[in-house]
Amino acid sequence: FGSSGLFFLRGLYIFDLPQWPFRVMGSSLSDLGGVIQGSSALNPLFASFILPFVLIALLLSHPQAKWLAVGVSLAMAVTLGISAVIHPTLIWLGSGMVAQAFLGVNALLCLGLGYLALKSATSSRYA
Repeated sequence: FGSSGLFFLRGLYIFDLPQWPFRVMGSSLSDLGGVIQGSSALNPLFASFILPFVLIALLLSHPQAKWLAVGVSLAMAVTLGISAVIHPTLIWLGSGMVAQAFLGVNALLCLGLGYLALKSATSSRYA
């Protein structure tokens, strides 16, 4: 869900129903900042390491939920890395090198955060 959501729902159209719930369910976590408006540009607050960091900070001590936090962090790293290469467009930063650098740095931060959380989760398991 962190990297692709229920992607098939994003293109679903049912006459006389609001479309934003389908767009929300069919989007990744990094897309949630602009999906209700129907914008393809990413919001820098959602397309950053902030969401995985908060999840890991809240869930790392929980025995089963820590794996959700690690998975979301790694999924966000992949999503942000792909967005940095293919379509780096951010709401306030545009679509140039600044947006590409922002997404790339945040992808690396998510990857590092996921690695540290995974290392912490597995070391506490065997200690």
